[in-house]
Amino acid sequence: MRRAVSFLSVLFLLVLLPFFSLPALAEHSGGSIGSWSLEVSRGFGAGAANTAAGPLVTYNGKLYAGVANEAGARVMVRDGNWKAINTAGFGDSKNADIPRMVVYKGKLYAGTMNQNGCQVWSYDGSTWKEEVGSGAAGTPTGPGFGNASNIVVSAMAVFGSGEGELYVGSVNYRINPVNPGSDGAEIWKFDGTNWGNVVTGGFGDTKNIGVTSLCAFGGSLFAGTARCEATVTPVGLLKVKVEITSKGCELRKLSGSNWVPVGGNGITDTKNIALVAMEEHGGSLFLGTTNGDPSFVVDLSNPSAIGISDLTYSTNGLCIYRYVGGSVIEEIAKGGIKSKDEFTVSGFVSYSVEPSRLLIGVSKTSGPASLYVYDGEEFFLGADDGFGNTNNVAISGLEAYGGYGVVYVGTTNDKEGCEVWHGSPPEKEESTMRDWYLAEGSTDGFETWILVQNPGKKDVTAQITYMTPSGEKTGPMLSLPPRSRCTVDVSGTLPGEASVSTRVEATDAVIAERAMYLNGRTAGHDSIGTTTPSTTWYLAEGSTEGFETWILVQNPQGEKTTAHITYMTPTGEKKGPDIELPPNSRKTVDVSGT
Repeated sequence: MRRAVSFLSVLFLLVLLPFFSLPALAEHSGGSIGSWSLEVSRGFGAGAANTAAGPLVTYNGKLYAGVANEAGARVMVRDGNWKAINTAGFGDSKNADIPRMVVYKGKLYAGTMNQNGCQVWSYDGSTWKEEVGSGAAGTPTGPGFGNASNIVVSAMAVFGSGEGELYVGSVNYRINPVNPGSDGAEIWKFDGTNWGNVVTGGFGDTKNIGVTSLCAFGGSLFAGTARCEATVTPVGLLKVKVEITSKGCELRKLSGSNWVPVGGNGITDTKNIALVAMEEHGGSLFLGTTNGDPSFVVDLSNPSAIGISDLTYSTNGLCIYRYVGGSVIEEIAKGGIKSKDEFTVSGFVSYSVEPSRLLIGVSKTSGPASLYVYDGEEFFLGADDGFGNTNNVAISGLEAYGGYGVVYVGTTNDKEGCEVWHGSPPEKEESTMRDWYLAEGSTDGFETWILVQNPGKKDVTAQITYMTPSGEKTGPMLSLPPRSRCTVDVSGTLPGEASVSTRVEATDAVIAERAMYLNGRTAGHDSIGTTTPSTTWYLAEGSTEGFETWILVQNPQGEKTTAHITYMTPTGEKKGPDIELPPNSRKTVDVSGT
């Protein structure tokens, strides 16, 4: 995590959008997936002080960005060039972030994160007005809607007939280290003149410390919660250990004046600590979660820059759901989209292509953020992770803006400063051809060679990893100049093993194949690899009459798996063996013996 941050920032990041510190500076290549251009780098010129660009909102035909800064958040507008349109923190440096913005009745509304009580500001295109904040003359109510424990505006949505009303949800948490805790999340509504309280006490359950998403769908308003408990244990002089345990987020629906539960206990996983993103798309309501239990040590010796250390995060991986009505919530991703270290959905946006697509921001426990496309059936990458910059650890803003198929994306980057990218994801899944899998290989009476071609215009490195019956073995790292090829003798780089499968992991697109020779090079065979492991494989050829036939199975995953082999013969189906494959291993099956 950051070396010195406010306790409020830690709470917000851990409950809503947590991330880990990552290695230092990386290239800003944009990558090879989709078509993307870097529009803003290094925190709009302020460097690492401006950590996050987002939310992104269109207002009066222009694009606006909320920008997090612990010395006071800014709102930036894209008007020719990007420029700030408010004083830092609206004149209050404790307004360190602007988690939510929405357009209502011709004005732009911005909700803040403030350890002394959140604020709401409106902008009419020229002037900012404090709607909820300091309690100064003309302000309807004081900080945190009169409750200083409402420290984050964590959700905003417009709902109702006509122009509707503005609904605002809070994270409620007492930061006082002597008596930390929550009175339960609140929801307020605003008609443009007056504020009214809708929910207090976390819907009657103070474990609901936050309303972390609000969305109008199907003539109703839906609310997603953050539901958890925290324990604080002294571990030294002015140091405490904080352990946050998920109690399972909830989805609630406004029915008359009641908020009726639709889904609870984390929907399908009690480690879903918060339902953080909702978006109507294709006639359905999509729901995204943060999943996991964080713990960390807080150093309270400097109240203005409280230190955070020893952060751990136990997660089962994020979940994504689709809701069409009634009581049925369909699970479309669980345990992350591709892996369980993808622990939080940072946002959705629906954008126009033919047909329309849903774009999803995802953060991981380590590594750069991912941007996925959902086409109604499958998920695939919409950009290279982090847009080619490993320090882009979160997607903090998503907005369809600038024409058909164009999307703007804001990042979180606390090493160099946030970035803003614009462009288009691919319309269908692209084979990046960076990862290759080669199941066959043997050095027992054979020569086995791995052949890697770089057909591109820039330098590429490729890591060779061998998978053997005894597990994973690290092979050589290859450096391939543009338009070049490299050949690896397996026997010379894998001593003591005979049967081998291979994985090639490159920094950009390459081609990989495997060649084998026997009987003094009087015979041999060659096969290109595959870029996509699969749970089902079909092999048409095979004979045990005068031939040896072998089935070679590679498990390139980090978890053990079982492969079920079925033979198809002229007389019908015959069951073959079930084989257990440890992580990153290879096994060989003699067909004649089974």
